[in-house]
Amino acid sequence: MPLYNEQSVITLFFQRLLPVIRQVSDRYRVVATFLNNAYTDGTLPEILSPREQWPEICVITISLNVGYQRSLECGPRNSTGDCFIFVDTDFEYPPEMLLQFIEHCEHGYEIVFGERATGTSRNISSPNAIFSTDDCN
Repeated sequence: MPLYNEQSVITLFFQRLLPVIRQVSDRYRVVATFLNNAYTDGTLPEILSPREQWPEICVITISLNVGYQRSLECGPRNSTGDCFIFVDTDFEYPPEMLLQFIEHCEHGYEIVFGERATGTSRNISSPNAIFSTDDCN
C-alpha cells in the first residue's frame, strides 16, 4: 500500500481492512506491506498501532518520493508471497473489495485488477532511491 501523508485515513482504513483479513486468515497468511513514499506527517505511528491486533504489518521506507507507480514496485521486490494485492488507503477501492479480488484468484485468474470508469494517467520518472525494509519477508 503506497503511502504519502495518509495519517488522517489510516485508522479508518484499518477499521475496514481488519475484518476483511479475518475472513481470509484461515486460508492465507496476509501481510500488509506499506510503502513509505517519503511521507512527512505522522503516518508511521498510525500504521504500526494495529500490530497488537495484527502483527503481519511491515513498512518499506523509500529514501525520497519516487511517485506512486515507482513506489508500487517496491512491494513485490521486497516481499515474498504467492499473491500481491495493491490497494490505496484513500478508499477509491474499499478494502471490502479485496474479497472479490481474492475470489477471482481462487478461480484461476492470474491477474485481477480494478479500474476506474473515468480518469487520467501520466508518466512519472524519478531518480533511483534507497530502500529499507522492516521485516517484510
